[in-house]
This record gives sequence, C-alpha cells and structure tokens, in this order.
Amino acid sequence: MNVENSADRLAMLSDFGQTVSIDGSDVTAIYDEDYVESLDIAGTRPLLYCRTSDVESAGHGDSVEVDGIDYTVAKVQPDGTGLTVLILEED
Repeated sequence: MNVENSADRLAMLSDFGQTVSIDGSDVTAIYDEDYVESLDIAGTRPLLYCRTSDVESAGHGDSVEVDGIDYTVAKVQPDGTGLTVLILEED
C-alpha cells in the first residue's frame, strides 16, 4: 500500500529534482549516479528517478538530456510505488 499519492511524489521530485528531457518531453526527475563495482572495476551508473505516470511510455533506447548531457535509456525499472528508475547510458 502506498502512503503518498502522485501529488506527493511530484512535490518530492520538485524539491530535490530538476527538469530533464525524455524524448523531447520535459519531466521533473532526480538525477543520481549509482556506485557500481564489477570484477574489481568501480565506476558510476547514471540513474533518473521519475514518477511512473510521467514515463509510462519510456523505453529502451529513448533519448534523455540532463544538464546538457545526452543519455540513452538502457533499462526501465518501475518500483511498484509510483516511481520508476531509468538506468541511463551516456551517448
């Protein structure tokens, strides 16, 4: 059961996020770089936290622009609470 509603999620994203472009549409989202390590090689992976209702049509290969940097959606991961994480790859 979700405690918050769509307006609550938008308020949180507005407080801590920024406007980004996903396939030409402006969306409020939180950009983050997740620490990853594989085979003793460490690095970061760009992530975008969005309201699921804002990215329902987002899919693999869609274009994303954050702070003037172009990315491509590598994976879409809805979390079941009304938020979706877009895993990005830099172009």
